[in-house]
Amino acid sequence: VLVWPSSSVREGSNNSHGNPNLGLAYLAGTLGSLGYEYRIIDADVENLDQARVLQRLELLQPRVIGLSLNITNAREGIELSRALKAAPHIRDSLGVLGGAFPSSLPDYTMQQSLADAVVVGEGERALPAILQQTPGTAWTVPAGILYRQDGKICGDLGACRITGLDELPHPEFHRFPDLDRYQCRARKKPVGWLVTSRGCPFKCRFCSKSVFPGKILFHSA
Repeated sequence: VLVWPSSSVREGSNNSHGNPNLGLAYLAGTLGSLGYEYRIIDADVENLDQARVLQRLELLQPRVIGLSLNITNAREGIELSRALKAAPHIRDSLGVLGGAFPSSLPDYTMQQSLADAVVVGEGERALPAILQQTPGTAWTVPAGILYRQDGKICGDLGACRITGLDELPHPEFHRFPDLDRYQCRARKKPVGWLVTSRGCPFKCRFCSKSVFPGKILFHSA
């Protein structure tokens, strides 16, 4: 199950540009292309608090729960990761945190959360690698994945990067809530993202470009 946690600062910021989470849509496309069954919980657009998210997850009892975090919902996501391990029916589910916030602060995210793993960088290769691991055994995973083993944090902090955007499956949106719910104050009709490249040519000191070193990637025309 892929989860976009609700944000405590949704009023004024997130609800001014409500869009389906494109990162989760790309992960959904990857999982679907590999034959995995998955669900998406967008707690933000559905206004679900932690208790209701846990209730849904306990009904599904997934093997893996992936939380996507940015600066607006990082606190709620970390708290949710801790609550997962206290929930009777899903405490054994593998908890994975990814997104902009864990990619920028992976050690902090691992220390503050009870996640089993954190993904640094892009998740389209990392998440399938995690799904292939067997709990309780030594993991064999690519760079960009931190994980817990015998009470220790293991893994390589190097970002997990793909080599070309055209090799990725198309994003999938059919598991999101009704797309009519994604309203934007600046538009009469729902709005969605379109990404044609990843990376940035600039070197702003305040940015986390260090997470994604290397060349800019483009979709072909």
